[in-house]
Amino acid sequence: MSQSERIADHHYKEFGNVDINVLMTKLTEEVGEVASEVYRWHRTWDEHHCDKAVNEIGDVLIVLTMLCYYLNADIETVYKAAGERFLNRTWKV
Repeated sequence: MSQSERIADHHYKEFGNVDINVLMTKLTEEVGEVASEVYRWHRTWDEHHCDKAVNEIGDVLIVLTMLCYYLNADIETVYKAAGERFLNRTWKV
């Protein structure tokens, strides 16, 4: 069982079938927390805010894992496919 499958399984056992609107609200909240901590870090260069931003990015990844679960996709597969698309892009300046 992959890490994302274990996360999705644990989430489902803890919370059941979560309404998609709740999940999208949670994603918005977590992205806002990332933005807030990055802003604080950029203003102060305090490593505490950098660490908090990284932790919040982790929370975003968990919510995205659950969103993929509800869309019947595996986040690791989605990430690999996105990485390949990104690496194969031609950037024009």
